[in-house]
Amino acid sequence: MDQPDAPRSPWWRRALLLIGFASAAFVLSRLELGAMLAALGRVSVLTIVGAALAMWANMAVKAVRWQRMLRHRGVAVPWPLSALVFFEAMLWGCLTLGRAGELFRVAPLTDRGVPLRAALASVLLDRALDLGFLVVVGAAALAVATGHPALAVTIGVGTAVVLGVVGVLGKRHTIDEPPPPERVRLALEETRAFFYPAALIESGAWTVVSGACSFLVVLALARDVAPEAQALRLLAAAFIASLSTLLPITYQGIGTREPIFAAVLAVDGVPSERA
Repeated sequence: MDQPDAPRSPWWRRALLLIGFASAAFVLSRLELGAMLAALGRVSVLTIVGAALAMWANMAVKAVRWQRMLRHRGVAVPWPLSALVFFEAMLWGCLTLGRAGELFRVAPLTDRGVPLRAALASVLLDRALDLGFLVVVGAAALAVATGHPALAVTIGVGTAVVLGVVGVLGKRHTIDEPPPPERVRLALEETRAFFYPAALIESGAWTVVSGACSFLVVLALARDVAPEAQALRLLAAAFIASLSTLLPITYQGIGTREPIFAAVLAVDGVPSERA
């Protein structure tokens, strides 16, 4: 008996993948391999070790934040299990477009009896924290670096107002409460359950620590590769480039991160190969 053909992915997904690879190929073709290798040769072993430690600290903080978010929602997952699930999903995220593989955290939770709505909300809101932090800090840093401090203050005040509203609207309730039937209301209720004041403050604090560790990686490498780069522009480039990893056309932002760094750091005279 003939086996049915496996379903093919939609044409637009294949087209997005081709766009991502084409973008990466174009960026790499514009760079001089010798200059890139020379730039990498500037990095000391001590810098590599320090950057690696900061990167692992960043991922560990994210894992702790996710577990704490689950606990605030009333889901008690032992640390060894939550860490294993988190890091496995991180690996799959590195291998999928737009880091979609991070959604693999959902299945292990539902297997333990966690409602799908809460499991899915924990992953999506966890990513929303990172997304919001990258947008706000990256935009504010870029505004200051380009001589628009008033815009940075506006971004900061607006962010504080939004977080205040979210915290005020947040409400803690048990995981066993029946969910509302409407999808929009269900999404809002899950957001409120994860982001009541105490939970929002703690999640926000972990996000700031995670962001600091992430920036330390860039700062350590830039000290050897691009010492002339201004710290604020480095911060803007790093956080804005990190947003490109969420685009469904690249793996880990390959082909999109590079031109962002090159464009932002060109003001400081950093060659594209070193950026």
